[in-house]
Amino acid sequence: MIREHRRVVNHAAALLLFAGCWAPPGSREFVPAPGLEARLTLLDTSPKLSGRFRVRLELSNRGSTTYRYDSQQVDVNDSLVVRGPAGPATYIYGSYQTLGNPKDLKPGETVLLFDELDVARQYSVAREGRYTVQWAGRGLSLARKDALVPPEEQMLWTSPLYVVSNIVDVVVAPGELSDLDALAALLVPVLPRPWELTCAEYGTPERHVLLTRTAALKVDLLRADVRLGERPAPSAELVGEFRGKKVWLVSPPAAVDEIKPALRKALH
Repeated sequence: MIREHRRVVNHAAALLLFAGCWAPPGSREFVPAPGLEARLTLLDTSPKLSGRFRVRLELSNRGSTTYRYDSQQVDVNDSLVVRGPAGPATYIYGSYQTLGNPKDLKPGETVLLFDELDVARQYSVAREGRYTVQWAGRGLSLARKDALVPPEEQMLWTSPLYVVSNIVDVVVAPGELSDLDALAALLVPVLPRPWELTCAEYGTPERHVLLTRTAALKVDLLRADVRLGERPAPSAELVGEFRGKKVWLVSPPAAVDEIKPALRKALH
């Protein structure tokens, strides 16, 4: 079951969503980009737990002004606003550095910002029920081409312009969560602040759970790697069992001491 809202978040809410992750320093007022329309489309019309939940994002210029844009981070780094039966869905995909080049978006043109993004892979979709998904402008650097001054690549991020998409509304059907996704859903609500959870691939053959404690400027202070199954390293510490599999903690001693109580509480 799918419903789609052409209405976007109101002006004040959109500014909060946008400025929360992507606003540059200072008190500049953010304003909608005239003539630009972002279209979010659901690719999997009947998603279920543990299955794919993909969306596509397009950007159209329906105005008379040529824009310069850089979309290199539109599909990573918590670019969506996802809400489910339990409230906002936690971003669990990790942080990524990307490379890209500004391009022109002329009047009448439509560009694909991302062909597909699996919501269930980037966010904790751990319960069946109704979900809403919206792209709130995060990851897109944007400026009017006639307002740029050389070097124009340095001007995009200073622009006060933003655009948000429509809201996609869909019901996620029942399904069996993978061991990793179920473990992540169990750990997210019990992690002490400022610990965060990521399910990602960091040069390893399979996806795994990484717990990270960061400072305000996202500088890593401590990392704790959580593994299921056989002992992954001689220094790994057994912290419990989950679905009949052993749960191991691989991390520096300081991280073990800080995070182990929360893990054991969740697993027992």
